[in-house]
Amino acid sequence: MKASTKVIRATADKILNKLLQEGVVIQRYDAYSTNSVYLKFDCGLCNTLRIGDHKGKEKLNYMFMVDVEHTGQVKTTKNNFTQYTYAPTKKQINKLVKHILAHRQKKINGYGSPEAYREAMKIQYVKNKNQKGFWMQAEFVKNNNKELIKC
Repeated sequence: MKASTKVIRATADKILNKLLQEGVVIQRYDAYSTNSVYLKFDCGLCNTLRIGDHKGKEKLNYMFMVDVEHTGQVKTTKNNFTQYTYAPTKKQINKLVKHILAHRQKKINGYGSPEAYREAMKIQYVKNKNQKGFWMQAEFVKNNNKELIKC
């Protein structure tokens, strides 16, 4: 196993643990052809995080990224889409988790209530669950202290 693979998986686990404690519903997909790990938050309503050691596919845009070869936070804009890249350091991971949680709270507020947001998550999941790729291959992550929460 490559050293970067270990860093990628350890980083994914750290982020997962912190976000699960905050009630975020997470789907995880570990790519089979690369070392990348993908985490979709709240059935996609709160965007996706890609953790990897190489530049991702040009056609795909992830709001959040952790690049194991990166040294600090970067904000870039592509086709009117803002993307945030973080390093796999403890400080950067903490910033990323806070950013994801703040982004999530904005989304919940935009739906008017946590209940409306949860209903939108269910609709999003039902709409996409049979799509090839991430949706069919990703698994919901179970919090060790709680039951598995699906959309």
